[in-house]
Amino acid sequence: MTTKVVKHFVMFKLKEKSHENLDLDLSTLMDLVGKIENLQMVEVGVYFNKSERDYEIVMTKKFDAGTRLTSFFSNPKHLRVLKTIPTFLFQPYRS
Repeated sequence: MTTKVVKHFVMFKLKEKSHENLDLDLSTLMDLVGKIENLQMVEVGVYFNKSERDYEIVMTKKFDAGTRLTSFFSNPKHLRVLKTIPTFLFQPYRS
């Protein structure tokens, strides 16, 4: 029997491409791990390219299939990360 899950993808562009900003960004995003109920997994991938159209960070989150994403989006811990993100990232692309 397979377990059904819901995946949520977000891609980010750094305002200033540097390893210091990248470390801060990743630690802020990964801070959600283990702190939000029904969030099974957070995976963050990094891609540094010189093209302006490419995204540097891709974040994948996996939830239990019965979980409503609205409860994640309104979670205070998620909202705290959303307040921090604009300081170092351009507007993310969400799918």
